Amino acid sequence: MREVVTELERDFFHAGKKLPVLYIEYMNYLRKTKELAPGTINNRKKPVLEFIIRHSSKCSPSNIKRVTQKEVQDYSMETAAPLSRNLKRSLVIALRDFFRFLHLYEHTNIDLSLSVPTITTYRMSAIPRGMPWKTVEKVLQCIS
Repeated sequence: MREVVTELERDFFHAGKKLPVLYIEYMNYLRKTKELAPGTINNRKKPVLEFIIRHSSKCSPSNIKRVTQKEVQDYSMETAAPLSRNLKRSLVIALRDFFRFLHLYEHTNIDLSLSVPTITTYRMSAIPRGMPWKTVEKVLQCIS
């Protein structure tokens, strides 16, 4: 698998804007320091860039220390609400890793990764869309 350019990244390019400095640093950290697979990096891109865009006034290297724990918690819960179980999990992993990176490289004084809440997700919490035909046949055989 190859690393892909996300829609959000494309929007920056089409608008003639540079990607945020912290985002570029974080992507380089994932590639070079952590040596993550392209698929894993792809999973981290969108949640992190969306957070940076939403908090653009605070997400520069000089202002990132102004991001509060409450903002991280509120953003996490609000963003996770409509997502599927797997996307919630990806969101939490990406945000925690991004905030650990910020603290590790001294962009923040406190480790904001601890502010990303645990979002409980249950397997099989959604109603299945349908049953395989063999299962339907077994159910019908039990009735007769």
